[in-house]
Amino acid sequence: MRDDRSGTFISSSQFELHVDPTAAQDAASFFVMTPEVRAGLRFGEHIEAARRPG
Repeated sequence: MRDDRSGTFISSSQFELHVDPTAAQDAASFFVMTPEVRAGLRFGEHIEAARRPG
């Protein structure tokens, strides 16, 4: 993941701060596994009414 920023920032007291382009980069890897139990009824090919217990 990479984040690039630059610009001119003005404080509430009207102080201007000029920021040169800067970047931050970090590895962003993750894995998510979420087991799920549902019960439902199918009404045709594109409509389903389902509920998860809990």
